[in-house]
Amino acid sequence: MSKRKASPVDDDDSADNHQTLFTSVPDECWNLVSSFASPPSVYNLALSSKHFFRSIGEDETVAAVDPPSSFQRALDMGFSAPFLRDKTEQELEALLSRNKGNARGAGASSTATPLLATRLLRQSLLSSLGRVLEHSQTGITLESALALANLPKGSAIIAGSTMAQTCLGVLWEGGRYSPVDVDVYCSATAAPQVRSWLVEQASGIFVGFKDSYVDSTDNRLSYTVDTKIHHVEHWGSLAQNIDENMEGKEPYGSSTKSVADLNKEGAGISIETLKSTEYYKKAVGWGKNCQKNYANWKWKPFFTILGVDQSKAYDIKPKPRGDLPFDFNGEGDIDLIVARTKNSPFDLLEDFDLTICKASFDGKTFRIPDPHNTFSGRSTMEPNRKKVVESYVKHYVPGNRHHIGMGASVFVSAVVEKVRKDVPRAPFYRQLDVAAMLPDRYDPDAFFGRGSVYDEFVQAKHGASIMFHNWTFKLIKRLHKYQTRGIEVIGAPTIGDDFEISELSLQSHGG
Repeated sequence: MSKRKASPVDDDDSADNHQTLFTSVPDECWNLVSSFASPPSVYNLALSSKHFFRSIGEDETVAAVDPPSSFQRALDMGFSAPFLRDKTEQELEALLSRNKGNARGAGASSTATPLLATRLLRQSLLSSLGRVLEHSQTGITLESALALANLPKGSAIIAGSTMAQTCLGVLWEGGRYSPVDVDVYCSATAAPQVRSWLVEQASGIFVGFKDSYVDSTDNRLSYTVDTKIHHVEHWGSLAQNIDENMEGKEPYGSSTKSVADLNKEGAGISIETLKSTEYYKKAVGWGKNCQKNYANWKWKPFFTILGVDQSKAYDIKPKPRGDLPFDFNGEGDIDLIVARTKNSPFDLLEDFDLTICKASFDGKTFRIPDPHNTFSGRSTMEPNRKKVVESYVKHYVPGNRHHIGMGASVFVSAVVEKVRKDVPRAPFYRQLDVAAMLPDRYDPDAFFGRGSVYDEFVQAKHGASIMFHNWTFKLIKRLHKYQTRGIEVIGAPTIGDDFEISELSLQSHGG
């Protein structure tokens, strides 16, 4: 006997039952469920029924996931999730365009009025962010992150791997001192207030640039190739940098435990106790002169070579009458990324290679640029960077791993030239073009001073190709790292498992 085909009436009954199931659960229960569920689970739950895309009234504490995707906007207009799942972004945009006039009749909600789906997803994201920050052991807590909202609008955001973990509801392991670092992006204007936020809200301490030695081709300066970043500061927690004797913790594998370690064991040593130590008082004193005695000496010579602005707008200082504890020997895994003067922290996100890392939080609003891919553990890659990586991998033939000095420059210049032919319009060649115009005063017989590899003109002339190589090296390593973490990078460059690449230097071999 043949099976009876489902009629439209059957489908309607099923949909009604489905809708009744969701409406029978109070919103308070959905809030509770969302606080324990991962963001991808809540996102998929919301897509399962139009019930979650109804207005819940004005509520300033609820911030939208912004900007909404075509997928979410289509749901707002009353289309069903199963109907939309297999459509491309272009098809969705066309659908939205055709139905714009019917939006009000289809049950569209005002973007100023929060939806239940928005509230539930925000609750899940907040809970996830709290777990990620606690796992980071950096001193930044969920309460600290929420305090960012007290700064002027557009001052600072948390983005990068912290937010990627938050969106996926996972915890990644990372470096030596903490599972994964926390990246905070800020404008140059807001930097003093953000530093004071780190000190006051996260018990932070400035620990310098993670540098015992830096040269103009250093991997840590490779952001100058293509970004709107001015500089990167490294910060740690006070508890991480004070030992069990209430003194500054010795770096490089000291056997003494930090207060952070002791507190994990239940010691309960308060921040007030740490701030009353002699070490903290000394650190505050060191911070008063860190620009003159440290920053000017440490980075300005290389900024001259790399063509980076050195105005006082970028001086490392706290807000007026604020403290800036500083310890060059300190440890920590907070990166404070300061934009150039004309750029906002959101401008910095444009320079990210992986879209999943562009998710951000400013203390109030979560912004997820590509939610459907992000919550599915997928990410696109910025097209120009993708093309450069593909070309570099194609032309780079690892030879002697110990290329140093002028040999390293000659070695990678040939590769870079081929890449520029493959990808002629990529916006990453400024340093290379400036270097090509400079006179060459390299003297192979000069050991030091004029004409040597320590000469700033020689570094600017012959270091540009090495810096481009190191920048590409970081792109390749980051791509591999996220793929290893289980992120599907859509259309990623194909890189063989046996491909080897290392950081190079004009003055010494970097790895």
